[in-house]
Amino acid sequence: MDPLRPFTGLIRTLWKSTSSKTSTEQARGETAVAVGATTLRSQIRSRLTRVGVNDPRLAREAFVETVLTAELGENLANDPAFAEMVKRVAEHIAADDRLGGQLHALLCSLAEESPPV
Repeated sequence: MDPLRPFTGLIRTLWKSTSSKTSTEQARGETAVAVGATTLRSQIRSRLTRVGVNDPRLAREAFVETVLTAELGENLANDPAFAEMVKRVAEHIAADDRLGGQLHALLCSLAEESPPV
């Protein structure tokens, strides 16, 4: 199984929600996903405000850390091995040029977005 598969799907979901509008029918069917993506988008944007996007490695690590804690719980961040896991996952994403490039473009786009009012 591809260890990056969950991140690839999440990147696609976030990319779609930032780059295109969904139809009303699709929006109804994806409400829970959209709410989760919106919350996650806000969390990622907040982290990017602190670390910036000038250093793609730091931006990737902020993304991975935010996604993992959102999916698996904030307590995960207290695990001594968590930082190393974040680093390794971020390196795996960077190793795939296409995925790494798409993620960085997405993170730059999120960083430039105005927060919802």
